[in-house]
This record gives sequence, C-alpha cells and structure tokens, in this order.
Amino acid sequence: MLVAFDPYSQTEVYRSRIYDANTYGGGYWVMQCGWPIVDSVTGVPLYPPNSVIAVYHNQNVSNPQNRFVRFFNADSGLQIGFVPISTSESQPKIVSAYSDDAVFYQLKYSGAPGTVSMRRHHVSPEMAISTQSVDPPAGYTWFGANNDSMWAKPGSVFDGTAGVICATVVNASTSAVGFVTWQDAPPGVGATVAYPVFNAVDELATASGNPHSGIYDPAEDCFFIVSTSTGGDCVISRVETDGSITFEVNLDTTFSINGPAESIALDKSRDFLWIVIAGVAYAWPTYDETVAPAGYGSSLEGQALAWHPYSGSLFAGSRTDSPVDTYWQYHLQNLSGGGETLQSIVQDICDAPGTNLTTGDRDCSALSGITVAGFKLSTVAQRRAAIDTLRSAYLFDFVPRAGVLTAVLRGGSSAATLDDDDIGAYVEGTNAPVPLTISRATEDRLPKKVGVRFVDAAQNYEVGYEHATRLASAGGTESTLDIAVVLSHDEAAQLASVTQHSAHIEAEQYEFSAMPSLRDTAVPAGVLTVSHDGGTYPMRLVSASIVEGGIVQCEGVRHDASIYTDYTVGGTTRDRLRSVAAIGSTQLVTLDIPGLRDADLPAGYYVGGATYSPEWAGAQVFDSEDGVSYASVATLDTELTYGFLTAALADGDETDLENTLSVRLVSGSLASISDAVWQSSATENYAAIGAHGRWEVIKFKDAAESGGVYTLSGLIRGVRDTVAAKGTSVVGDKFIVLDANAMRRVTMPETYIASARWLKAATFGRSIDDAIAVAFTPGGRSLKPFRPVSLDAQLSGSDWVITWDRQDRKQARFLQQPAMSEEAESYSVQILDYSDSVVRTIAASDETATYTSAMQTTDFGGNISLLKYKVAQVSATVGAGPYVSGVAGSYTLDYDALVTSRSALIDFWPLDETSGTTAASDSAAHDGTYTNGPTLNSTSLTLDGAPSVRMNTSGNDDRIQFTPGAWSAAVRCVDFVIRPNAFSSIAQDQGVLWASTSLGGGNGWAIMFTQAGRLTFRADPSDVYTAPDTEIASNTTFAAGNEYHVMINFGPTIGDDVEIYVDGILDTSGTIASTVTFPSTGYLRAGGMLQHVQSNIAKIGMYNANLSAYDAIVATISAKGLTL
Repeated sequence: MLVAFDPYSQTEVYRSRIYDANTYGGGYWVMQCGWPIVDSVTGVPLYPPNSVIAVYHNQNVSNPQNRFVRFFNADSGLQIGFVPISTSESQPKIVSAYSDDAVFYQLKYSGAPGTVSMRRHHVSPEMAISTQSVDPPAGYTWFGANNDSMWAKPGSVFDGTAGVICATVVNASTSAVGFVTWQDAPPGVGATVAYPVFNAVDELATASGNPHSGIYDPAEDCFFIVSTSTGGDCVISRVETDGSITFEVNLDTTFSINGPAESIALDKSRDFLWIVIAGVAYAWPTYDETVAPAGYGSSLEGQALAWHPYSGSLFAGSRTDSPVDTYWQYHLQNLSGGGETLQSIVQDICDAPGTNLTTGDRDCSALSGITVAGFKLSTVAQRRAAIDTLRSAYLFDFVPRAGVLTAVLRGGSSAATLDDDDIGAYVEGTNAPVPLTISRATEDRLPKKVGVRFVDAAQNYEVGYEHATRLASAGGTESTLDIAVVLSHDEAAQLASVTQHSAHIEAEQYEFSAMPSLRDTAVPAGVLTVSHDGGTYPMRLVSASIVEGGIVQCEGVRHDASIYTDYTVGGTTRDRLRSVAAIGSTQLVTLDIPGLRDADLPAGYYVGGATYSPEWAGAQVFDSEDGVSYASVATLDTELTYGFLTAALADGDETDLENTLSVRLVSGSLASISDAVWQSSATENYAAIGAHGRWEVIKFKDAAESGGVYTLSGLIRGVRDTVAAKGTSVVGDKFIVLDANAMRRVTMPETYIASARWLKAATFGRSIDDAIAVAFTPGGRSLKPFRPVSLDAQLSGSDWVITWDRQDRKQARFLQQPAMSEEAESYSVQILDYSDSVVRTIAASDETATYTSAMQTTDFGGNISLLKYKVAQVSATVGAGPYVSGVAGSYTLDYDALVTSRSALIDFWPLDETSGTTAASDSAAHDGTYTNGPTLNSTSLTLDGAPSVRMNTSGNDDRIQFTPGAWSAAVRCVDFVIRPNAFSSIAQDQGVLWASTSLGGGNGWAIMFTQAGRLTFRADPSDVYTAPDTEIASNTTFAAGNEYHVMINFGPTIGDDVEIYVDGILDTSGTIASTVTFPSTGYLRAGGMLQHVQSNIAKIGMYNANLSAYDAIVATISAKGLTL
C-alpha cells in the first residue's frame, strides 16, 4: 500500500494498493526516480523526471523469489507501471535513476554461503528490463550481509552523465570491511573511480561491521554514512570524497536518541537528513551537527527512505513477511527551521518590560500552531498596535476571560445553542425586551474592495500588494490593510478575500440578553447559536457584559466558520489558492414556499446559491422586471446544501416511516439527527423537494451515504402546509436543505405576485453581465392561507352543518389559539355532485357553514343523504388557500347510471334480458346477439338484483355475438361483472371477451380464464390465442362461485400500459409488447372462443379511454351493492 500521510493532523492524504489480483508481500526499498516514463509508441513523456517513486517488493510470501519493481505517481499515489525481475534474482536495492532510464542494483547470494555477486538491472522508459553482472574493484569481494550496504551518488546521476554506486566490500587480505565507489556510464560497463576505499572499523572508530547505509550530498560533495555502534546506536558520519571524516555523531550519547538507523534520505531544499530510528522519522540539519534532530510520527517501519522534493514528501517503505507491506508518504514540507510561532511572538510582546503582565495573566496557547515568517516590531509604545496588526493578519481575538487575556482563533465551532428559554432575560418589574434584535448594515457601507500591503519575502522584503474585489456588489467602500508581516502573495490574497468576505457576513448583527446562568458560556469572542422564531443564528460575540441582576448583555455578529478554515490549521500552509485562479459560477435557487419564520410571512420568496466548482466566494442576487435594469435584492455568502432526487418520493403518511428519499448532492453534506432532535427541533434537517409550484417541505432523521447517493429515512411530510405536493416529485427534482445561514428572504410588493421577473446571481469576483438571467414568476405562496383541519358535517334536520378548525401561517404557541394573520377571517365552502363538479359555493366568516334543505332542493332536486364538500380559508390578497375535501352520510350508487355517466363510454350492455336473442346496448347502436342459447335471466348476481346471462352451462358454444366496426377499434378499456362457475378441464384457456380478425386467433386482443382460474389479457398482431406477444395474467386466482368486478385498461401501441383491476384494486400491470391494430372487422364476442367460458357475466362496458383507479373502486362499491 502506498499511503500519503499528513503528520500535523495525522490524517491520510491518499492510499494506493501496491498489488493487483495477486497477493504481494515482502516489499521494501523506495526511491525517487529521475528518469521519465514515456509512451512506447509516440515517445512523448507521460511522466517527467523526478515525478515518480519506485518501490521494490516480493510477489508473495509463499514464493519470495518473484520480484517486482512498481512505479507510482508521487503526487497522487496512482500506480503507473511495473517490471518483473527474474525469479532467480535476490532482493534488489533501488539505488539510482538516470535521466533516460532506471538502474537497480542487487547483491545476490549464489552457491555456498558468503559467495556474493552484484547484479545491475536496466529499465527503459518503456518498462523493458535487461540484467548484467557487475564486478567488484580489484582485490575486493562484495560484502552481502545486507543490501543496505549499497547506496548511490545521485548528484551526477540526475544530470544524465555518470553515476556512482557505493558498496561495502571485503578486502581479501585483511578481511576489513569498507566501502568503495563504482562508476557506471549509462548504459556502458562499470569501472571504479578515484574515490578511496577506507576501512570502516579503523576510519569510523565508533562503528562495528559494515556501514548500514549512506547518501551523497551533491552540494557539499560529500557522503553522509550511517553506521551502527558497538552498543547498537546510530552513528552518522560525514565523509569527504577524499576519504577524510569531517565529523561523526552518536545520536544516543549526544542527543539521547536510542536505536540503530533503519534508513536515510536527503532533503536538499532544507538541508535536512531524514533518518528513521525506532519507528520515528528524524529531521537533522546537515549544516550543523550540534543541533538535535526533530522527530515526527511514530510506529514507522522505514527500512528505506526517499525524499521527493517536487511534492515535498517523504516516502518510507517497510518490509514484512506478510502481504501487508505499507509504504507511507509523509507531507513534511513545513518542518524546516526558520520563523517563530505566533504564540511566542504575542507572548514576547505581552511579557516585555513595562507591560506589568505576568505569564499567568495571558493565555496564547491557541496560537501555537501558526508560524510567522517575519514581523516588524520597533518600540514598546507600539505593542498594542502590534498585537492588533497580528490579529488582522492571522484573524484572532485577544479578550479577557476569567481575568486572563486569552487568544481565540476565529472560525471555531459553536459552544452551545440557546433557545427562547435562555434569551430575553430581564429583571422582574421592568419591561420585557425583544428576545433577539437583528440588524444589518446597508450594502453601500460594506467593502467592495479590500487590499493588503505586506512584507514580500520573495521580493527582498519589499512591500507587496494583493487585493480582493467584489465585482457583483451594487456599491460599497474600498480599504487597505497595511501589515508589517512577512507573507507570500497567496497568503496575502487569501487574507484580503477572507477580510472582505467576513465583513459582509458580519454585517448581520445581533443583540440579546442571556440568563445569568450563561455567564460562563456567553463570553467575548465565543461562538454561540441562537434558535429563535424558527430561525437559527450562529454568531461570534463581540461583547458580553454583566448588567443588573447578573444578566449577560450580548452583542454579536453572524459567524460562518467555513471562511476561516485556512487560518485555523497549524503552520503556514494554506490550502486555498488565490481567488483569481478559478471562480465558480452560481447556481441560483428560488423557493416560493410558505414562510418558514413569522418574519417571512409578507410577500416574498427565498433565494440561495450553490456551485459545481470547488471554489465559491458567494454571490449578489439581482432582480429585474424587464431583463435590462437590475437592482440588488440579496447577498449570498454561504453555499446551499443542494442536490437532485435520484428517484421519485411516493406519497405517504405525514409521519412517513415507510418511504425513503434518494438524493445526490451537488454541494454540502447531510447527517443524521437523534430521535429527540427529530421530534423537537424547528430547524434541523428540513429540506424542500420538487420544483416551482409543487414544493414539498420535509424533515428527515437519518441520512446514509453510499456511492455518492444519500438515502434519507424517518420522514415528516408536508411540513408548513405543503401536503398537497406529497407524491408529486419526479426523478431529477431539486433537493434543498432549508438552512437559514445559506438562504436569504427577498421581500417584494404584492403587485409582483403572478408577474414575470428576471433574476441573476452574480458570483463575487465576476461581473453581473456574466450571470445568466433566470425567469421566475412568484406566486405569493407565503400569503396563501393554510388548509383547514378536522372537517366534519352533520345533519340538523334536513340541513347539513359543516364545521372545521382553522390553521394559521404564524407559528402555533402551546395552549394558545392560532394567531390570525389574515386581514379578516373568511372561508369558501364548495358543494360537489357525485362527479365532483362544484354545484354551489358558500362563503363563511367563521369555522362553520350551513347547506340548507332549500339549497339541496335547488342543486339536487331534493334533500341528499350523501354530502361531498371542500373547505378553504380565503386571503383578501391571494384568494383561497388549499381546499380540503370531506364526505358525510351514505348513498347507494346505481351501477347503470354510474357507467352511462362516464364521458369515455362507447357503449354499455347490461345483459339483463329475460328472453329473446338481442343483447341490447344502452345506445341501441351496437346491439349484440345471443347465439347458441346462453341461459338468460339466470341466478342473479349481487348487482342490485338485476339478472345476468349465464354462459355455457351445457358446454355448448353459447355466446354473445357483436358486430364490430370503427367503434370497436377505439376500445381502450372494458369492465364487467363476472362469476365463474367452472374452469376448463383441459389445458386450454377460456375466452371471456375478445376481438380478433379470425376465430381463435389473428390480430386483436382477448380476455381469458386459464385452467388454473387466473384472468389474462392478451394482444398480438397475428395470433392472439396460441402465441401472443403480450400476455399479462392476474395475481388473483378466481374462485368458482364468487363474484368479481373486473376493469382492464390497455392500448394498441408498443409500450402502452395494461392494468388489470380486480374488485377496485390494481391487481397487476404491464405494457404492450408489439403494436396491434384493434379490429374493426372480424369477431367481437363474449364467450364462444374454442374452449368456452362457463360463467355468469353482466354489465359489459367499453370505453375509448383508460379509466382511473377511482372509477374502479366506485364501480366495485356499486356492483357489490355497498353504500358510500
């Protein structure tokens, strides 16, 4: 595994697997490669020199002779390629890389113990590999105790000339251990060079055995060699190229760092040696051997190290005997010397003579993680101003807390949430204050441009300048910060951007009085959240003073922690690049929904912004009537949590524990909340789903993310009277978290309602001309009255008295009557007939209305026993709010009257004849003929006592024959009442109702019973009976002797829906598989199709359009003789 690791936060940057389908183990040796990897066809470099890390490893522990070298992109950790090394080779050490190829060396045990050879492996940029033997210098043999006894002189390697390989050898005459250099001119034959062989035991006096490892420093033209002392300690020696030793340091006796070194690497950008000792990475300055090494990390298994100057990272490779080898990348680019912590600078200013402060009077610990590259301080008189300068540059407050001057970094998280029980405190006998006062500075008083003048180290400490401009601002001021602090241009640009951004956020100001018990919570510079009137207000307190009665009088400004992210991490690292690099456009979101707070009830709508880009600085929203002249209406400074539905949300109960909502986010993230918060919070996890005109407000409890899609469950539906939108969502609808910090309320004149407007969201840093105009027609939804509840209607004599309870747009208070937010109380009551047409509207001024006997006589010809009605509250401004339906009383429907009232009816055959051969239709235009003597006037169905036709009691081909015509080709729905008497005794289906071009087959459709008693719908362009393309069977198994109402919707075209309703319930559905031309000639029969149906059948209706589920239910109720 190749793992990127940040030592500050101890968090992983990236992770890349070293092995593929197989299991690999035994891996070790890591080195930066100075050779490019090029495309084998075009010769174009795919990865430039020094951008690759090479890692050696065994293939697996069961077969350790299989060797590989794999290559990784040092910045991303992605594997680039790999080369296998011959299975006969031992473990190679990666010691060098030329500019046009890579070279690896290994010591190989061969034959008897102690017989060691060196091998050279050459890898081309196209990943081809060749191997050759390398001879030791004359008079020496290779020492093979450890591969660590080889290292490289890379100074000349990377310039494409010659390289130097250093290795431990054994002198044949004295058996002394030393090291030699060996030069290899690529790709030629190796030869020794003029560097001397020296005796490690004699020359490195503290060492025993061979030098463990080494590194060449091209700038100093010397070697740093790691040896192990007789006591097992790490000894570092500087050896010049002439063999002389400049120094040697025992890290145990000198700095109390115990243990032998595991490997060594050189970081020339900071003149550091990196050494892993006992699992800790130590950075040791090569220029001063008296300075103690600084340790970083723990439990590191760095048997080999490589420093990567381009990514500023240290790679360490560990070797184990199991397939869990790990390669770590440590981002240590900010561990060099130089600079002071902000804590030490502020402490020095506080502790200077004349300040009368002791160490117990100040606490600057919060500033310890920030490094200051340089700061100018001249006189004692400037100390207060100096701290203010540092506060401006590094964004912290210095405030008294419990008698101690305390440094507090901005951007902290909220320490507590206060609600209405915590604020609005006052002394008994005095006037109660407004719980929370909110004010906002006008746009023209806020900065449009902020500049920063700073000390520029890159320009010989001359004055540098950066600025941030709010191009979309409708007005504003310009200002410049002059700070005597050493910054980079990126840091200065970030400071300008954050200073400007925070001024607009903090333009919203708050005042409140807190209970005395909160004196330790509501403290200066503290971050709190106040929940009031349905809104949530995160704020940073700028003052908190104790007044009469111990009440804490607080003043605060709006707080958004996200803008301080770059300034709260340790060190001088800034993750954010200069804002001019890329400015994301703003996705404007408009919400015409009921007001979420009482303050939002006047005419208006909500706006918010999000972006697909990684960087977004906020936006200014502009409104226009004509799309030409625009006026600013809102400032957006916090990004919405925003996304899209990946599946429609079905209708459900208002507390919906069955359905789940699937969402893919464009920006932000979601989190679950506890049961207590879900049940009580007025602000947490609320969202709007849908589109303009059909927004539903929901609340969710649990959010589970998988593959970038969140599944939300524990839903509360139709919040803030958006019940009418339940079940209307479709895939791709918007999902918007209702966050008071990210949304702004735009108020508007009532004359704007239902008139087209044009809106633009201009991202800060971009011109308003760059923004796309969005058409928007506000509907005044916040003015719409809420729906009535608890509808009831009772007969009083012959009059119907209708009552209901009112809801209001204002938030309800416990045990109090709903407020009245309308100019006058007014209601509309609609009376409906049985087809749901409005026959009368009654106006009411309170929560009751009477539908008199006289009104009923006028509307229905007499008093009615079933009342259908709707009630809505009426606004004088926008008219009626949502209507709520009610039904009272009961009524037995007349089935024939119900069918004949349907507008889609082609014709209707009651089949209630008692004699004769004519099956009369309702219109008399499509009469049928009873053929082969079906029994008429047989045992009645439940159908209000009307007789029915009994088909095929004798097994004959008795049937009803119709004459097809243009009308039959238009059939899209049929319904009937049927009672099967028996099913076929052979494996053939029985035809109930069918239309085709030939008897027993052909083009057409058919409704049939299977031998098992299931009803099927069939359609086919050529053979509807024996081999239909479309065959959809009911889930219901029909029982002989039971009565059923059946309704079937269908169509002729491929993809048309087929729906089978049994007793008013959708039993099954499917689609037409092949386009069918329904016949206007041929056969149209009930029964009489090969195997003949044995059933009672009546009330056949045919329609030229699909009917609804409601039609199926009402027909079933009527057919069963039930009452409404």
